[in-house]
Amino acid sequence: MRHVLAVTATLLLSGLPAHAQQQPVQPQQPIGGWASQNSPQPRLGDMQDCRAEARRQAEMRYPPQRIVNRGREVTFENPQQFPAETSFFGDCMRRKGF
Repeated sequence: MRHVLAVTATLLLSGLPAHAQQQPVQPQQPIGGWASQNSPQPRLGDMQDCRAEARRQAEMRYPPQRIVNRGREVTFENPQQFPAETSFFGDCMRRKGF
């Protein structure tokens, strides 16, 4: 058991110096890729608002599917909801000027 722990510790520590020398990765694009040269970078609040609005609109247009089997109700997300939510999110971000 000690041998296994010693080998594991050696393997883990041998990669540590190489990892410590790497430079941190800098993000190349703004959040979600929504900012352009002639528009401001979106704030997190803008994206949260649009996400919540898109989810509400998609749930209203494509409500969850409910199936009752032997007295138990099972709810499934409508498969058309996610593409609609993505589209509504894009519309909202464009309305906000991004």
